[in-house]
Amino acid sequence: MKVRNGLLAAASLMAPVTACGSEAEPPPTAAPTKLEIRTSTTELTARLPGLGQLAEAHWQFDLHDNSGGRVPGPSDFSIDAVVRLQPGAVAGLLKGREARDMALPGVSAGLAPFLPSGAVWLHSPELDRELAVATSATFWFDPASDSVYVSTTNMSTQKVATPSAG
Repeated sequence: MKVRNGLLAAASLMAPVTACGSEAEPPPTAAPTKLEIRTSTTELTARLPGLGQLAEAHWQFDLHDNSGGRVPGPSDFSIDAVVRLQPGAVAGLLKGREARDMALPGVSAGLAPFLPSGAVWLHSPELDRELAVATSATFWFDPASDSVYVSTTNMSTQKVATPSAG
């Protein structure tokens, strides 16, 4: 009798735990926040030395929690930026490289006002690989305005060799 009562007691203690675990609602998702527009060129220059001296920068940093509401886990971060380079710098970067017209992705409402009007964006996969050390990095270039739009994930500050002109 004692064993049976002990098993029943253990089973009754387990039931609420199991029920709570299976019926628990996922954590509420936070409302989207407006990302700060940053203008400092120091951090971008450290991460993108191959672009040379930046004349102007507008960028956003966003941290993505990959834990899914569970224990803290790895996080990714993205940096999206609109930068203007020194006159002629974009033509120098593209010289001797294959580049094709490519539409920009969905640009955040915060960065959109800083895009040059009438830009014709060119993309070079070769420069994506050369200009950043990152999980992913894509660069779009507008030679007429010497502007670059960059979208990255987990971009490091490791030293990156300056691309050589083709």
